[in-house]
Amino acid sequence: DYYEKNQNKDFSGHDFAIIHLGVNDVSKKLPIKETSEAYLKIIEQLKATNNGIKIFVCTIIPAYADMTVEQQYSDINSFIRSLEKIQDVYVCDLTKYGHEYTESQYAAGHLTAYGYYRMAEDLKNYISFIMRKKPAEFRFIHFIGTDMEY
Repeated sequence: DYYEKNQNKDFSGHDFAIIHLGVNDVSKKLPIKETSEAYLKIIEQLKATNNGIKIFVCTIIPAYADMTVEQQYSDINSFIRSLEKIQDVYVCDLTKYGHEYTESQYAAGHLTAYGYYRMAEDLKNYISFIMRKKPAEFRFIHFIGTDMEY
């Protein structure tokens, strides 16, 4: 769904990307095949237009609007976890290792400002953990805001 609407978007000019897609696919009950194909197309386009990009894919957190689709959440998260086998793709398993999202962090099925703040903190910590765990893979990343490399 997202990819179809944005397939002509310019994905170039990035050292890092964070992908957190799939919640709307679950709520619309789209087949896992559609979601997985979209993910792979986005990753392919990011890698094709950004030499050496590091891509962080996030498992989707539960949205409280419709919890009748738990199997779809599980299927998409399993697929997302499998993406780690692709070079320069790292999984941020927010479902397993992120903080617990409670109803107070949602409004009408979407995260509140506080919910997004908590997610940003989880991502910062998770990406820092991945970089500490695999420092050689991040050795030649540009310093932020410059053309300087390690």
